[in-house]
Amino acid sequence: MKNKKIMMTLALAAVMTFSLAGCGNETKPANDSGMNVSISSNEEIKNESNSKINEKATQKFGSLKRFKTSTMSEKEFNQDQFQNYDVTMVNVWATYCGGCIEELPEIQKLYEELPKNVNIISICSDSKGNEEIVKDIMQKSNIEFSVLKNSDDLESSLLKNVMYVPITIFVDKDGNIVGDVVEGAPSDVRGKYISSINKALESIGKTKMDMGNSLEDGQSDGDKMEDTSDLDGETDELGGET
Repeated sequence: MKNKKIMMTLALAAVMTFSLAGCGNETKPANDSGMNVSISSNEEIKNESNSKINEKATQKFGSLKRFKTSTMSEKEFNQDQFQNYDVTMVNVWATYCGGCIEELPEIQKLYEELPKNVNIISICSDSKGNEEIVKDIMQKSNIEFSVLKNSDDLESSLLKNVMYVPITIFVDKDGNIVGDVVEGAPSDVRGKYISSINKALESIGKTKMDMGNSLEDGQSDGDKMEDTSDLDGETDELGGET
């Protein structure tokens, strides 16, 4: 009897050991599943953050979802022109702003480098009555991208919210502001605008440009930084003109 009890005890112990090992193995898929859920949640948080940034920019500056104007070469221009690009960079400047004019040649160089899914245009906020001055600036800066005249539509949809120039926004196919808003003229024009274009592309789920020599994500630009990622906070001291 004692031998039988010993045998039964050993058998029971073996079964319990096997059962515990099985439970241990079964926890691995559960852990893997948990990790996948965590990654998905992080992606959702990132998308939600981008959405809030875009929403704040729209609340502060408006949008370009519906407007009509013309270019300095007298061609009609409206929101439909955005449909051909994932992101359009919109630089707002004025003829009296030295910093605006100084960065235009560098913006033109960037325009020549851009991939087909990204475009650059500009708006001259004081174009009315200054057409010849605007055209002269464009010629000296070798501008090839579209320069829009101010209009009542642009004034009500965007420019009434622009407190000083230059200011650069980024819009999607529908004219919604996406990514950062750059207020002031950055000292590293190419690097700053490439970085901001990439943030705009990323915010709408598009692939970033690979152009090199741009500011990396999260990298501080030091005294070069003129963007307003935190649209609720105070803007930087940029030397822009009102």
